[in-house]
Amino acid sequence: MSGQHRVEHTAFVRDNPHAVELMPIFEKAGISYGRIDYTIVDGRIQVFEINTNPTVLNDPPTPFDRYDSLPYANMHADALAQLPYANDPLSTPVIDETHFQILGRLRNKYRRRRMKLTVRKGFRSFRDAMFGAKP
Repeated sequence: MSGQHRVEHTAFVRDNPHAVELMPIFEKAGISYGRIDYTIVDGRIQVFEINTNPTVLNDPPTPFDRYDSLPYANMHADALAQLPYANDPLSTPVIDETHFQILGRLRNKYRRRRMKLTVRKGFRSFRDAMFGAKP
């Protein structure tokens, strides 16, 4: 993205300018959490889909990343915390600790996988720079 495009993108994510118009769509569909794909046509919102199980991962950016996914991960975490039963009083410390342990193992697994992919991409970039790109 160009510098100006990145600034516009960051402002759009931060300000969420269509939130007021989008909420009634979620309410009418009976969806309390999801990611909506939409555009504006002739000044009106046109929805393509609402993904009710979106995945938002945030890993530290690598030298090859073109954007920072942290704003998306933060919005995702905030949305999950607002779901009914997110802070269920019936939850016990044992359940919470188990949940955090599982998430920690997943985080480590994805961190190792991301590191492996980053190293491979780095080697490919180096090889291509030194010897020319393979067809």
